[in-house]
Formats: sequence, C-alpha cells, structure tokens
Amino acid sequence: MSSESGTKLKASVGTGFKAPTLSELFQSFPPFFFANPDLKPESSVGYDLGIEQGFGGGLVRIGTTGFYNRIRDLITTDVTGTTYANVGRASTDGVEGFVAYQPVKQLTLRLDYTYTEATDDVLHEELLRRPKHKGNLNATWQATHALLLNASVLTVSAWVDGNRDFSIPRLDAPGIQL
Repeated sequence: MSSESGTKLKASVGTGFKAPTLSELFQSFPPFFFANPDLKPESSVGYDLGIEQGFGGGLVRIGTTGFYNRIRDLITTDVTGTTYANVGRASTDGVEGFVAYQPVKQLTLRLDYTYTEATDDVLHEELLRRPKHKGNLNATWQATHALLLNASVLTVSAWVDGNRDFSIPRLDAPGIQL
C-alpha cells in the first residue's frame, strides 16, 4: 500500500479441498433425492489480483479484483436434481468491484458488483445455479455506540438450472431481487 496515495494492491493464490459430507454420501429421501456414496473429494486452485483506491480523504473508496478458480471433482447436484455428482473439471473466473461512500462517520453506503463465468470444462457448458451477474447495495448507520442499523438490496441475474423433466434437461431460471 502506498501511504501517500492510499492505493492498495492485492494478490493471492490458494488451494482448497472439500470432502463429501456424510449427508451427500449416505442420506437419501426416496423417491425424490438419493445420496451418492461414490462421490470423490473436491479440490481447487484459485488466483486473484486487485486494486483499491481512496479519494477525498477516505470519503470515497473504489476497488476491483479479477479472479480465476480451477476445480477438480466439483460436488454439485446432477442435472435432474435427484442426486449429487462430481463435475470432473470446472472453472470460475470473473471480476468484482465496489464503490463505498462515507458522507459522515456514522453512515457508509456501498455498492458491489460481481460478474462470474462458471463452466463445466468437460461438457463445455455453464455450471448449474450460478448467476453471471450479482449486485448488492448496502447502507450501514452507526446510530449510537450500541446500535448499528444495516439495510441491503441484493439482485442476481438469471441462471441455468436443471430440470427433472428429461425432455427439457436445462432451464433458464429467472433472476431475483431481495
């Protein structure tokens, strides 16, 4: 970080591991959902690089980060939504950014946005249930020392979803706003 400019450069590399849960391996709810005792553990390697910059003596702060994750044996539900399955190779990459504004010490407004590409690298298809666009507007007010009020609006774009009707195996699910 440059103390003169308030610039922060960030980078990271990490690995991940997730063993299947006992529920994923053994807990079935026939005839609607079935466990999969053959699930393999999931592993991943991820990279990101970002920058943040303050303006106006800390009144405004902006930042952006690019990311990439390579995943082996991703644990997810299958396209029918009736069991868990491994996706042999998958990747996610994208960019996220934010703008934060603090007009007074007690109030912070923040807008976040994330764009994500999530791909099954074996079938060359979008991964299920992962929206490309996600946005969040958050307001935080420290009313008193003991009282913090927070309000958020979250929105996500449409995403590809599975379908138990095999005549249409993949659907476009609508986006939501909360």
